[in-house]
Amino acid sequence: MKHKKLYLVLGAEAVVIIALMFFKESFPAFFSSVLTFPFEQIALMLKYLSQTGRFGNAISVMLWSALSIIPAVYAINSKKVSSSERISLFIVSLALFIALAGMANPLNLARANLFLGAKHIKLFNAVLAASVRSSLLLFIVIRLLHLFKAGNTKQLLSYLKTLSYALCIVIVAAALLPVSDLMSNIVAEGTVVQYIFHALKYSVKVIPYIMNIVVVIAVLNLIGAFEKEDTDRIIADAEGLSKKSAIALIVSTCVHPVYNLLQIVFMSKLKDVDTSVEVPLFSIFFVLLVLLFSRLIIENKRLKDENDLFV
Repeated sequence: MKHKKLYLVLGAEAVVIIALMFFKESFPAFFSSVLTFPFEQIALMLKYLSQTGRFGNAISVMLWSALSIIPAVYAINSKKVSSSERISLFIVSLALFIALAGMANPLNLARANLFLGAKHIKLFNAVLAASVRSSLLLFIVIRLLHLFKAGNTKQLLSYLKTLSYALCIVIVAAALLPVSDLMSNIVAEGTVVQYIFHALKYSVKVIPYIMNIVVVIAVLNLIGAFEKEDTDRIIADAEGLSKKSAIALIVSTCVHPVYNLLQIVFMSKLKDVDTSVEVPLFSIFFVLLVLLFSRLIIENKRLKDENDLFV
């Protein structure tokens, strides 16, 4: 089966995210948010070590420093890192240093009036984790720009395939994050119809993501055809991508009107009616771009065949 490893990775990712949500509900002191993983848990481990005594405190400081300087050490020792990449890695080290310190001792920062109080610790930890991820993303973007600029056709296809895999992972994460809201709504009191509509609301959010994954997998098939330089397969996969993109576009734009119509029909039996209109703009524009890309490939092949006939 094609892309078997990708499906296994996405399945494992889904299990991990759901497990983190379970831990968040069961152990709120250690998992304040899915978004803070794994930085919050590392910081709590360092805090625990520091409270075991002088030796434990020394080990904690050493681990804190070692973890924080890993990106900086790589930036200094690697000869393949450009100056802009080196600067971004130093930023990652600084963000990691501050994040681990802040998550390990948030109340100390509260006394310094850096945030309002203990009730804002979850928000503060989320901001610290986001700062590390955003600085890491900065390095990744700069790195990719240099790779793309220096890559040949074979390398660019390989990069495109890797980015497609990464996009699938991001899409799965985005699709599963609303699960916690669904679980809280199911736990709350309500009628059977209300429960069904909570599930439908979640489905409406998830379906565009599912269609995005279908499109990305079709893109991966097309990349594989380009790598093998199989012209017939390229056209066949491009046509398949075009059809799947069109279906994904129609499905992604239809689910919201259908959901709203169902709300109108069952409004008398619903305790809460969702009046917000959420349009999956990212999914729509992404699929539109892929659809145009696939059509360009097909039209270029048609024009090439016509020119060959004249020759």
